[in-house]
Amino acid sequence: MIDRLPIPGLVLQSKVIAIGRNVPEAHALTAIATLARAADDLDALVGAGSVLSAAAAERAVAAGARFIVSPHTDPELIRSCTSRGVP
Repeated sequence: MIDRLPIPGLVLQSKVIAIGRNVPEAHALTAIATLARAADDLDALVGAGSVLSAAAAERAVAAGARFIVSPHTDPELIRSCTSRGVP
């Protein structure tokens, strides 16, 4: 039975706290969108990490990210996120 469940559902149902991986942004956005759709039915949040710009944050939020993590302090990135209510 477990082999029939989609990977995003398995990841979210496993109560994983965080997953991180450096991938090309297009692949990351696809993963965020897929996980975000699966998270709708579960008590889970999907976010984006290693976000370097306001534009990248906007793309991640559009894909379904509910929070953003950045390795640096960028006032424009912070303004972009806070104006959208995204921590």
